[in-house]
Amino acid sequence: MIKSCSLEWEFDKILTVIVDNASSNNLTVKYLKIVKNGWTINILSNNFTHVRYYTHIVNFIIYVRLKDIDDLIVKIRNAIRFARSSPSRQLVFN
Repeated sequence: MIKSCSLEWEFDKILTVIVDNASSNNLTVKYLKIVKNGWTINILSNNFTHVRYYTHIVNFIIYVRLKDIDDLIVKIRNAIRFARSSPSRQLVFN
């Protein structure tokens, strides 16, 4: 499908494909590199075809770290909920 779509849409000059870390993406990009080797125009010899979506990686790292402090976040949310539960408590909190 990738090969037929790239030919149909005339994508004959692909420098890079940015994907997340799913294993299916690794296989897809590997196949795309094979397809690109047959093209007349091959930009940078496919050296930069596979670029990982680093924002996704950073997001995953932050998610893992936030899970480590999940109890603290729950306590802070409960404290805010308690302070907002009545106008007098909210006034004292502010």
